Amino acid sequence: MNEKKQLLKNAFTSVVQVIIVSASLFILYKYLLNTLGVEKLGIWSLILAISSIGSISKFGFTGSVVKYVAQYRAKQDINKIHSIIGTSVVTVGFVSSVLILIFYPIAGVILEYVVPLKNLKESMDLLPYGLLALWIMVIMSIFFSALEGSHRIDQRTYVFSGGSVFYLLLCFFLVPKYGILGLAYGRVIQMFLMLIIAIFLVKRIYNNLKFKDFFWNKNTFNELLIYSLNIQVASISQMFYEPLTKALLTKFGSLEVTGYYEMASRMIAQVRNLTVASGKALVPFVSHNIEKKNDNIIKYYRYSLKVMSFFSIFIFFLVVILSPFISILWIGSYNYIFILTVFFISFAWFINVLSATSYLFYQGIGKLKINSISHILILVFNLILSFLLGNFWGWKGVVVGWSLAIIIGSLYIIISFHKEYSILSNEIFNRKNGLFFILTVVYFLSYYLIIIYIRFDNLYYYIYLVVTLIYLSFFVFSLKKDFTKIFGIFNVGSK
Repeated sequence: MNEKKQLLKNAFTSVVQVIIVSASLFILYKYLLNTLGVEKLGIWSLILAISSIGSISKFGFTGSVVKYVAQYRAKQDINKIHSIIGTSVVTVGFVSSVLILIFYPIAGVILEYVVPLKNLKESMDLLPYGLLALWIMVIMSIFFSALEGSHRIDQRTYVFSGGSVFYLLLCFFLVPKYGILGLAYGRVIQMFLMLIIAIFLVKRIYNNLKFKDFFWNKNTFNELLIYSLNIQVASISQMFYEPLTKALLTKFGSLEVTGYYEMASRMIAQVRNLTVASGKALVPFVSHNIEKKNDNIIKYYRYSLKVMSFFSIFIFFLVVILSPFISILWIGSYNYIFILTVFFISFAWFINVLSATSYLFYQGIGKLKINSISHILILVFNLILSFLLGNFWGWKGVVVGWSLAIIIGSLYIIISFHKEYSILSNEIFNRKNGLFFILTVVYFLSYYLIIIYIRFDNLYYYIYLVVTLIYLSFFVFSLKKDFTKIFGIFNVGSK
């Protein structure tokens, strides 16, 4: 399969994965609300968030594997690819074992600080399983990164899609028998099965890859480490996003608030993934074309950003205005916590999606400093703003602080990339599209007044809804030419 067709296949299957995972999460969370309740969902959400801190042990090697597998694939150096995979697995497997053992008592202290006493024992019982699932996932991520670097994102998406459905079925079977512990048991089983499949798929691509190849090579380690240092800075920052936010939500709100936040943030995360899923194929594509000395990628960037901008406007805005209906369908009632959270973090992640193209191009090119600084900015501002606003405005302040932190870090990437490559705003948006973009942002922010002063069952809400859908429908006609240009540019770049 040629490079163009493979990229399109990767992009398409990535979108399908997001849809399947989103549907599985929707069904699972609705089921858990009815069987366990929102408080226990909040406990499980907090355990997953705290456990995720242990993924620091990946050392940023997953990003290095994607880049260097793609790079040495272009050079057809299969032995080097074997060394990259083997060294990465040995490194993250050993380091993650040590760090998780060290982190376990620390995680217990964190839980004692934020979790109410009546829920503490249950939380502590879940923690070992959360960390075990994380250890398996860290090793598994190396093999999936190798698939990405081999331009087989489609295979990765098949496994993740199937894994999400399998986990859903496991929960249906285990939760009635074991309660909230059933979620933990199912998670461990899911991760282990996906690891086995990932190993099989990588061995099938590189059929002479043997288990004896899983040795540690000093030269390969140094090469991976140099590139991964900046990724690791970004990874460390990202690891603290959810634990920090959910810990503060539990502290300034309650486990119930954390549970509804989990549902809202997971939904918006899937919406974000839907808008950037196809763009993730850019990293191996850009890395491969840099190796081939192709200078056409910045032109591809301009049109990619334009299409992603308008597509994300439509998707995020639609989810926000439909959030009352989603709340009733998913939760069973008009839930103010859920709806307000959707509004704030939707706007923040919309701005973040605009930075995704710059982020992915920096990653593919190998310039990771700006990406790392962006993640540090998000972490620092999240800590400061969420804590300060949480003291004054409770859980709402935490959500607003987190949203502002995302916006600040995202704008930094966009401004830096455009400045470095001399990209002007009128190269992305003409006057007509720019006006549409600005009006849409203003229109989006006006929805806050609807949430505060008008309930969804009021006539004014339905008028607002109809006008919004008509307004957004006009954006579709502005994208046809840009899609054609993108594929035309890529067709040239892939020859």
